Amino acid sequence: MKKVITVFVVLSLIVTCFGCEKASDDRIVGTIQNENIYFWEFSFFLDSVKTELLNQAQISSDEEISEFWKNSEIDGVPASDVAINKAFEQTVLFKTKVLLAKQNGETITPDMQKEINKQIAETKQSVGGESDFKETLKSIGINESNYTELMENTFLVNSYFAKLVENQTIYISDEDIQAYYNAHEKEYRTSVTAKHILFSILDENQNPKSQTEQEQAKQTAQSVYTQIMDGTLTFDQAMADYSEDPGLQQNPNGYIFGKGEMTEIFETTAFNLDIGQISKPVLSEYGWHIIQLTQAQTTPLEDVKDNIFSLLASEAFDSYVKDAGKNYQVTRQDSVLRTISL
Repeated sequence: MKKVITVFVVLSLIVTCFGCEKASDDRIVGTIQNENIYFWEFSFFLDSVKTELLNQAQISSDEEISEFWKNSEIDGVPASDVAINKAFEQTVLFKTKVLLAKQNGETITPDMQKEINKQIAETKQSVGGESDFKETLKSIGINESNYTELMENTFLVNSYFAKLVENQTIYISDEDIQAYYNAHEKEYRTSVTAKHILFSILDENQNPKSQTEQEQAKQTAQSVYTQIMDGTLTFDQAMADYSEDPGLQQNPNGYIFGKGEMTEIFETTAFNLDIGQISKPVLSEYGWHIIQLTQAQTTPLEDVKDNIFSLLASEAFDSYVKDAGKNYQVTRQDSVLRTISL
């Protein structure tokens, strides 16, 4: 499983980097144990980090992206610097894994080489053929030899990782998996049952009420929430007395729904409540909602056990590698990194 995940990440980066700025493949962004770290290695991790940060910021348009890299900060640090710093750290971690793998006797076997050739052939096909493949590589400053080397290093790392798991140097117990599942139960929810009290901001024709009426709905929602929290009202009493949900009579015990079935703020709030917990008033296009989660249905542990194992083992592998390589000498060429424009 780990091998498939890692190789897929590398291959997908090739596709998503199409159209990136051109760069010289021989630029050196740093060294580790006197071994050069080239831009063509760094660029894979930079592209992945950029995508991650943009997703977190919920930014997608070209204009927003340009503005984000120019003017946004993350915890007081320019977003572009955060991306470059994080990508450099990830590149160093990967290079450390490669060095350790080689030091522990990992080599490319005939079976590995066969799989590498297969992966490269499939990637060429996925981007439109040999010519488009070369243009894709060129757009991020690498050639097929660089790409093959990256693939080989990935397979060496995967093999090293598998042996550490096999000999239990990296060990994930069933208790570890259960604890993670329990702590992240909300992530595995497939559907929930929730009641809500609606303070509508729409009239009977589903048109927005006046600003005065909308403000009154907000104030009433806050007042009712306060009364529920201090015990003056039960949730069910407040729902019966105040809710303007036209579906209340048909659904007195709440709504059962999965992801993507309700307006976003309602769904997000409900899925992130504990069982029995009552939310503060939240605003949707329909009005203010006070939500109580009554039940949650989750994916069974057995169905996600392998995924959790892979995640925990990967995290343990990173920690192991950081410790094993803590005395490695690393240099960073800031004069080169500062020239990178996101």
